[in-house]
Amino acid sequence: MTALPVATSNTHQHLLTVLNTLLDARPVGPPVRIVDLGCGNGQLIEFLLQALPLLRPDRQFWIGGLDVSNSHVQQAGYIDATRSRLQSRWPDIDWRERIAYVSSEDPWPFEAGSLDFVVSNQVLEHVMDHGFFAAQLLRCLKRGGASVNLFPLREVLWEGHALMPLVHRIADPQRRSQWMLRLARLGFRGHYHRDMARYGWRSLEEFATVFSAVLERDTNYLSAREFRELARTSGLEISFAYSKDYFSSKLLSLLGLRVSRYRSYTALDAIGFGIGKYLSSTTLVLSRPA
Repeated sequence: MTALPVATSNTHQHLLTVLNTLLDARPVGPPVRIVDLGCGNGQLIEFLLQALPLLRPDRQFWIGGLDVSNSHVQQAGYIDATRSRLQSRWPDIDWRERIAYVSSEDPWPFEAGSLDFVVSNQVLEHVMDHGFFAAQLLRCLKRGGASVNLFPLREVLWEGHALMPLVHRIADPQRRSQWMLRLARLGFRGHYHRDMARYGWRSLEEFATVFSAVLERDTNYLSAREFRELARTSGLEISFAYSKDYFSSKLLSLLGLRVSRYRSYTALDAIGFGIGKYLSSTTLVLSRPA
């Protein structure tokens, strides 16, 4: 087999391996239709387009993306830049049609039962209406189709946007701002320096006030229990089994190694998820029952 392209991040390599593992057990395609939810700059789409045909030369793949027009996370004009870059790499694909761009309140522009997989990378903590997200999954996925999502739960100890511990667990914006100011004075200033030019804050007090409001506006963390309840009420099957593998893939990448498939071990899956959800992103698989 031709050597696989090097992933731009360990998160992309992990999502590829989960998809390849799920392809073993699910009757999908042809072609296998995959949508990257919250596709951003399109790097995950680009990686999957290169890697999946090498892993599965017997399969055909249709890979597209979806992002929202009313997100505050991305810079203005990013979706046109994404389409242009992908068009230069794959000129035979109409990327204006392949990359959907809608409001977060609009139904996803895909036919019912038309998608085999939906993937997302660091997106679900930005979804404001998870019930709507689950309803769109149930509508757009084929029977037996699955959504693979890598993101932090509310249980995680380190909030990766503010680069501070526990701030996402404080519901009241004013209390959160006070806690962020205390942390900044203790030396937790990674985001203060990183995005000073973007936000223009001039003091730690202003940073704490502004970024507390940013977290209120742009993030919506759910716990594992809340996702289980969401799956139950939506009629979706739920699994956190691949969460342990995200950490093992990180370790392998440090050794210059990678795997193309994951194996499930019930006890290790439970232990890995139970510990890992406090440390970093977890892997949530939501499936439409077959």
